[in-house]
Amino acid sequence: MAALLPSSQHFRAMAMQPHFRVAVLGDAHGDFLDGECAVLERVAKPDLFLAVGDFANEDAAIIKRVVAATEHLSGTAHLILGNHDAWRSSRTGVVSETLRAIRDAVSPLDVGYRRVEVPSATGVFSLVGARPLSWGGGLAATNKKNWALLKDLYGVSSPEESTAVITDALLGAVGPAIVIAHQGPAGLGEEAASICGRDWTAKAADFGDDDLRDCLASARAQYVGMPLCCFGHMHAPLRHGGRRRMVCELADTVYVNAAEVPRHRKAATGVDFHYTLVDFGPGDRVDRVAGVWLNEQAGLVDGEELWRRE
Repeated sequence: MAALLPSSQHFRAMAMQPHFRVAVLGDAHGDFLDGECAVLERVAKPDLFLAVGDFANEDAAIIKRVVAATEHLSGTAHLILGNHDAWRSSRTGVVSETLRAIRDAVSPLDVGYRRVEVPSATGVFSLVGARPLSWGGGLAATNKKNWALLKDLYGVSSPEESTAVITDALLGAVGPAIVIAHQGPAGLGEEAASICGRDWTAKAADFGDDDLRDCLASARAQYVGMPLCCFGHMHAPLRHGGRRRMVCELADTVYVNAAEVPRHRKAATGVDFHYTLVDFGPGDRVDRVAGVWLNEQAGLVDGEELWRRE
């Protein structure tokens, strides 16, 4: 992995717009500045902005700030909600007034359980949202209280219905599908440092969502192109030291985990904030993934190339 230093050469490289650029806001967990999107637009000018959930612990205020900030972007913006966004309601199985306000605030941007078409340089991408509010660990970890929330907020009440809705959305894609989830699919590794690996127990394991894995497999069997699947939930720093592998490629799909947590760090002037950039090249395929640190005063200050197509 090569460092992306804030040199004049790299600033010129950032200014050269790729065929299509996706900027991903990872798990914020309360860390979001109102001016972030304005800086992101100035430095990276993404065609598509995605947020993968876990904005805070069931906090409508930060959600509304993120939604308002996306107005600074010239590209399209969409998001999915994570388990922390229903932190209290998930313990009762009843949608709280706060969670209802969150859902109302994000409704125009929320792609959980649905598909929207996004303009690209060559036509459109079909953006498909997976199961929102995921705790990871697949259907076995999705209990009755979780299903009660999903039924109230999204009209989806069972594992079978959930899998069918996501699969149908993928099969209806009119362009290459970009999949957004809070937790990534199972099948991407069983080590603690795997992109969806469980790192907080003595024995590591695959903690990806098996239902998303099955949806992607069904779509792939019907020749649906899926160049990108992005998500968060599984934090980059591992519980017992080291860092997670944040990008991998399998069966022509690039999987990107954007959960750099914490995504804010102190700087000489203000705060640096983190985004993951995914650049598409010709043929609607991912060519490069980079993690970048931006600053309201300094713009691009640091970063790292996480993956590049050979």
